[in-house]
Amino acid sequence: IDASHYLVDLYLKLALPFASVVLALIAVPIAGRVRRHPSIAAIVGLGTAVGFGYWVVLGLSTSLGQTGTLPPLVAAWAANGVYLLVGAGLFLWSD
Repeated sequence: IDASHYLVDLYLKLALPFASVVLALIAVPIAGRVRRHPSIAAIVGLGTAVGFGYWVVLGLSTSLGQTGTLPPLVAAWAANGVYLLVGAGLFLWSD
């Protein structure tokens, strides 16, 4: 019996609580742009787009892991890894 579907769900139970930390890492440089761009609506829209993008990447990697294309551990943590790199890049290139 192929248990990769269940292993992805098991690893997601560990990976999803870290999503708030990773998204907060992205939100801090975005919120720092308020001084340069006073449009609060644009910043809220950008934050919504980032959250939706995380949800799409997480869904894609989860489905790839459940079908066996990606290893279960990689599939569960892929969205956190991608957005952690994006957050680190935003921190490094922020003013």
